[in-house]
Amino acid sequence: MQGIENGYRQIFQGSPAVMLIIDPAAGNILGANQAAVDYYGYTLEELQSMAICKINIAPIAEIKECMAKVSRDYCKAIAFRHKLKDGSIRDVEVYSGPVRLGGRVLLHSIIIDVTAQKRAEADLRKSNEQLSLVVQGAKAGIWDWDMQTQRVFHDKQWKAILGYGEDELSGDIDLWTSRWHPEDADRIKRAMEDYLAGKSEKYEVEYRLRHRDGAYRWILTYGKISRDQAGRPIRWTGINIDITNNKRTEELYQESEKRLRDFAEAVPDTSFIIAEDGCYLEVFGDEKMFHIPKKEFLGKTTHQVLPEDAADFILNEVQQAIASGTQRKGVREMQFGAEKRYFSGRTVPLSYMVDGKRTAAVIAADITAQRRTEKMLQMTYDLRRRSDIMSDILEGKVDNDESFAYTSSRLGIDINLPMFVCKILSDKFDFDDENPQIAKINGVQKLKDGVMIALSEIPDCIAWDCRDGICVLCHAACGNNARERSKETAALIRSKLLAYDAGMQVFMGVSDVHMGIEGLKKSCRQALNAALAARSRAADEVEILHYREAGLFQFIPHPLRGNAAREYIEQHIGKLLEYDRAKQTNYLETLEDLLRGVSVRETAKKHHLHPKSVVFRHKSIARMLNIDLNDYQTRLALGLALQLYKLNPGNL
Repeated sequence: MQGIENGYRQIFQGSPAVMLIIDPAAGNILGANQAAVDYYGYTLEELQSMAICKINIAPIAEIKECMAKVSRDYCKAIAFRHKLKDGSIRDVEVYSGPVRLGGRVLLHSIIIDVTAQKRAEADLRKSNEQLSLVVQGAKAGIWDWDMQTQRVFHDKQWKAILGYGEDELSGDIDLWTSRWHPEDADRIKRAMEDYLAGKSEKYEVEYRLRHRDGAYRWILTYGKISRDQAGRPIRWTGINIDITNNKRTEELYQESEKRLRDFAEAVPDTSFIIAEDGCYLEVFGDEKMFHIPKKEFLGKTTHQVLPEDAADFILNEVQQAIASGTQRKGVREMQFGAEKRYFSGRTVPLSYMVDGKRTAAVIAADITAQRRTEKMLQMTYDLRRRSDIMSDILEGKVDNDESFAYTSSRLGIDINLPMFVCKILSDKFDFDDENPQIAKINGVQKLKDGVMIALSEIPDCIAWDCRDGICVLCHAACGNNARERSKETAALIRSKLLAYDAGMQVFMGVSDVHMGIEGLKKSCRQALNAALAARSRAADEVEILHYREAGLFQFIPHPLRGNAAREYIEQHIGKLLEYDRAKQTNYLETLEDLLRGVSVRETAKKHHLHPKSVVFRHKSIARMLNIDLNDYQTRLALGLALQLYKLNPGNL
């Protein structure tokens, strides 16, 4: 290097480009600049002791041939691969030419690393090859729109999509726009404008183009704009993909899904699609079943919507069905506030997954009404059996043997415990024995069944149907307070009746406390007589009466219906009843006040009469009935006739 002039040395050493001075005859490296030292990783002394073939991994013959050629003339961009000190191989381009230094012709070589460029070119070729395969596989048509000349290039696949050959169709932009479906034109223009204005990051739009046969094909278009240095669009390139078949499949799927959804919505049951983690994915059917809107289910889990016990049950059913791959069935009782409801459910595993989670369909039917009907029928059946047993007891058809004890215990009847009976009478329980009407009888029976079911909710009380009303057997303790306790129970029974039917007027009789079959019979007689006594004192607003308070009615052995009662009433107060009907008077009420010991002044005030008119009525009644109103036996007979008439107003 001693022959190198000082000026050239400074340029050579200071250059940032990698430079070598090589002897073309022997291939030895005679000089290297600092850039070369840094690039190859060798020291300057190491480089100057090496031949170029130690760096250049090309065959020696090729290297010598190249050096001989370059010695004669400057050569551009010779591609080689050089090996660095660390063993890595780099792609380089060598620009080399002859230079005369110190009286010798040497080679001055500039080395440029093009490894990154080569890799980029390789990646680009691979990407282009892959893109070509994708385009071919997708049967996509390529278009290239020169936005300055308004000419468009369409490749053969673009034209084939619309049914044309490679040599058909011109390159005018109108060729494309004239084939838009009228309903899609605004959407296409809006997509183009948004992309041109930078409102959208990509140009992607689905629309319809008219085929050669006149039909429309669905097209999916992707495009990208190239701009000049000033940012003006100069070229718009993209591809068209025929998605007609996909659209048809999608439409068929949507139509099928709509039919299935409509069917699911039409079914009265409520259906859910639930993931294995309990998340609700779909809800079909009547959302009123659970009193929860559908939107409250979607995207939430069972535990976020339902009570904990119900949520645990449903989640377990879903997971068990998925794990076993079999359908599961069951009935579940659920509490919604104060309301208890019953649901019949089926859980069916499904074959598809959502976000990697397995799913199941849950179909729920509200069977609350059905359960209530079944329960009502069962309770009605039990009531009828109980009524039959009680009737058999009262008619003397059964004895207190082991068989009866077993049967009665199954119905909750134990007549060997202290008990009393409440007899319930109501006008709503009455119908004419001599002229029965099926509808009336059925209506009365339905009412009585409902009343007895309501009364069955009272602890230690057993209701049954007796022809002229309802009896309730109540277990009670004996003692000094038995009468007060039994009347308290009767008051509770009455409140239950009014809760069931607020418009029902009832009269109740309460018996003494007894035991055994004979005690039951006696209790029923006493309760009936007390109820009749309460009914006869309706004017006094007496609705519950204990047997001990029934007075004369304690001794009445018969329900006081039929011809015997009619004849007794006719014999004692028949003329008075005829007079009231004929004259539109109320002498019967005056007689009742007289027998009850109401004073003349009070009677006059009650009926808006002068006291002398009341005295006149007393005399008229005595004369009309031809009786002495001061006679004790006569007053007793009149009182009984009056009570019979009030119990049986239809007898006359």
